[in-house]
This record gives sequence, C-alpha cells and structure tokens, in this order.
Amino acid sequence: MLNYYDICVGVSTFNGAKTLEKTLKSLEEQSFKNFSVLISDDNSEDNTAEIIKYFTKRNTNFFYEINEKNLGMVSNYNKVFKDSNSKYFVWVDQDDYREKDFLKDCYNKIEKYPNASLVFAHTGIRNKKNDKLMHINTIRSISDKKTVTERYKNLL
Repeated sequence: MLNYYDICVGVSTFNGAKTLEKTLKSLEEQSFKNFSVLISDDNSEDNTAEIIKYFTKRNTNFFYEINEKNLGMVSNYNKVFKDSNSKYFVWVDQDDYREKDFLKDCYNKIEKYPNASLVFAHTGIRNKKNDKLMHINTIRSISDKKTVTERYKNLL
C-alpha cells in the first residue's frame, strides 16, 4: 500500500466465501472515497481467495495478502491493524455489510470531535437463515457494561 488514505478498512477472512462478496460490494459502493481496504485471508480452504482477487482487480484501493499458514482469528485481526497506514482504522468482518454512507458519516463525526477515540454505528443483527432483523445494537446497549467480556456478550 503506497498511498496514504484517511481511513483503512481491515477485513480479516477465513472461509468467508458465503458472505464476503456482499461485504466487499458494500465497501466498493461507499460514498466516501479516500479509504483503502486491507484484506488478510487466513489461508482459507474455500474460494475466498478468488473473491478477494476479483475485488482487488476492480478497485485500486483494495489490497490483500493470503497467509501461508492459518494464524488464527485474533492474530489475523491484529495483522490488518498493524499493516494499516491511515489516519483512522475500522474493522469490517467478512459477514458485515455497510450502508453506502457509513465511512463518510464516521469520518465526518470523528473529525467534528477531535478528542474522540471511537465512532460507533448502530448495528443491525440479522438471522442468517431468513435475513430478518433480530436486534439493533447501539452504544447504549453496552455503555453500562464494565468489562470487555460483558460488552461482547451483550452485543452477541
């Protein structure tokens, strides 16, 4: 990644072929343009690599690396964060879909409040079988939780 971008989107994948195309399409369609997508595939055994290569050929701001061996989820997440070189960073999971103004809205909000260290969007959780909306996570749904474990369990 030679260029500097305002935002780096880190996508850590492993056997994500079922959902990754929709995720990358949602990033491709962002209204905010000064961002990169850094994808680290953790040695997938499905056709994840082909999907990644398709999107990186179409988008000059999409970059990827395929790990020679499986690093595991946490190490793969850490890898994309460590490899980023932007002013701001956001993780997007292989099964996350972002509204077209997601990056623009996050960027504008954090630029407006320079002392902020986090921008959090409402997140809809859908049933994988029927795609029905089950729950919407907001910052209020975790703000009273004292530990990372409590916050994570509540978001699940």
